[in-house]
Parts: sequence; C-alpha cells; structure tokens
Amino acid sequence: RLCEMYGSLIDSGDGHFGMITYIDITAQRANELHLREFEAMVQSADDGILFIDQGVFTAANAGAERMFGAPAHALVGKSPVELSPAVQADGRPSHEVARSLIEAALSGEAQRFHWLHCRANGELFTAQISLTPVHGVPGRLAAVLRDVTEDLARAEALARSEARLKTIIAVSNTG
Repeated sequence: RLCEMYGSLIDSGDGHFGMITYIDITAQRANELHLREFEAMVQSADDGILFIDQGVFTAANAGAERMFGAPAHALVGKSPVELSPAVQADGRPSHEVARSLIEAALSGEAQRFHWLHCRANGELFTAQISLTPVHGVPGRLAAVLRDVTEDLARAEALARSEARLKTIIAVSNTG
C-alpha cells in the first residue's frame, strides 16, 4: 500500500498534541501510471490521432504531427476542412462532406473513409480515417488517420500494368 502522511501540531488550552492523517493513495498512483502508459501508447502510435470538439482539433499526437508536417499547436484549433483542399477526390466540396461525416459520427455512427488532406508544405495526401465518438465525453470525436497515399499509388500502378497486359494479350490473340 502507498500512503501519504500529513501531520499537524495543535495547541490547545490543555497543551500541545499532534494529529497524523494517513491517506491511502494506492489506487490513485495505479491510475496515474495507467494514464501515463496510455498517453505513451497514443504518442508513440505511427497513426495520427486527433480529438475533435465543436468541429476543431483539440489534441494531436506525434503521428499526426509527422503526417501533417506541423507541430500539434499548429493543428489544434483548426477544423479538418482548414487542412484540406476545397474539393475532395470525388469532386464534392470538403466542407459539405466533413459536416456530414462529423454529424454522423456525433450521432453515434462510426465513420471510415478516405480523405484528402494538405501537409504544412501544401502537398496533398490521402488519409484513411476512422472517426468515432468518444464514449463518456459528449461532443468529442476521435480521428485516427493513416497515410495511404503510397498504397493507393501502388494499387493504381498495378491496375494500369494489368490493363496493359490484357491489351497485349488481346492484340497477340488477334494477330
């Protein structure tokens, strides 16, 4: 058991006496350790993790800093739309799509989708995003981002290569 001890010297008409109070802090220390371990896990995650309250980022981990190429304080206070191009890859306006996804997540429906974001240097990247409500904290959402830009480029290159191969095969079969 871990205890904190507090002592007081009391002067009364009958003389001096001391009072000692012990407080069991075992559970408090265990909770503090658990919180530090959880914070270390979130900060060391390769994926970007951000919290959203009232439509703006309120916290960002180191993964988000790397992904956006900006420190957390430059991300906090911004809306997801401020870190996005005006239009998403499907041609829809970012602000309309973001509003719809955030509203759905706030209503309790977890959202998973691809989203175009802008790095601090202006470079676009595609993130696979999981947007979920934080249970016990009304109005707060957790966004977990994974940069899938290279994965999508590899998939597109493979599809182009397969199409060329099919064309070659079709031409060779007709000749």
